[in-house]
Amino acid sequence: MEAERYGVTRQSVHAWLRRYREERPSGLVDRSHRVHQHPWRISAGVEAAICKSPRTKPDR
Repeated sequence: MEAERYGVTRQSVHAWLRRYREERPSGLVDRSHRVHQHPWRISAGVEAAICKSPRTKPDR
């Protein structure tokens, strides 16, 4: 199989073909594998508020 010849999986070849059909040559540009959204990440505003809040010991 051609994919083996080039050291890639069939799934990669099919993904490249789909991206080429949908986006033409620009679909074949390298893409980041980084996760772009984290469902558990807090918003920048909440993070800033936490960082600005005074650090105190909790009441017992």
